[in-house]
Amino acid sequence: MPHARPTETFARSFFPRALLVADKFHVLRLLFPAINRHRREITGDQRTLPVPRLLLKNGRDLNPEKRFLLHRWLEQHPALHELYRWKEGLSGF
Repeated sequence: MPHARPTETFARSFFPRALLVADKFHVLRLLFPAINRHRREITGDQRTLPVPRLLLKNGRDLNPEKRFLLHRWLEQHPALHELYRWKEGLSGF
């Protein structure tokens, strides 16, 4: 069994019947570093490229042209595309 974090230990000791859950915000917060890591593997540290910068934006906020460009670019990078789909799914898009 993996080691429990201090907050989990605290919660289990003081609230033994509590159900521990992860909310959407915290799960998304874990996805962003993975998305950035995969993006850097593809583009290097070129943060100024327009398409990869769109990865962290909410898909609902993209205009149709930018959404199309992003999806065309993601088709070439299946692992990153999968991470993006998870992020957007959790974001409610």
